[in-house]
Amino acid sequence: MEHNIDNRTHQRFQAKNQALALVFAKSSPHFHSIIDISHGGMALGYSEEGAVDTNGKTMAILFEDNVCLDRLPITVISDGIAVDTQGYGRRCCIQFNKLTPDQKQQLDHFISQYTVGSA
Repeated sequence: MEHNIDNRTHQRFQAKNQALALVFAKSSPHFHSIIDISHGGMALGYSEEGAVDTNGKTMAILFEDNVCLDRLPITVISDGIAVDTQGYGRRCCIQFNKLTPDQKQQLDHFISQYTVGSA
C-alpha cells in the first residue's frame, strides 16, 4: 500500500513530541507518534512492532494524557518504510473523512496549541 504521489492540499504542521494517535481497529490498539498534521490528515511514525492497523476507520488524537479529538473518521492512504527517518522505521499517512463542525473546531485548536510550526 505504498504511494509516492503527494496530493496534499493543506499546510502541514509539525506536532509536539507528546502528541499521539490511537487508531481504532479490530486488532489490539497501539499508540503512534504524530509526525505532522494538517486539516486534511496526518502522518504517524512507528516501529515494526507497533504497526498501524490499516483497516482502522476511526482514531483519537491525544496530547500528554488528554484526549483532544475522538472518533475521527479516517482512511489510511499509505503505509511503508520511512524516507525521512526521524527515528521511526515506518510512516503511515492518514486522511480525515467528513469531519463534523465540532471536530473541525477541535482540530483547529489542536493545531494551534500542539504543533511547533510548519513541517
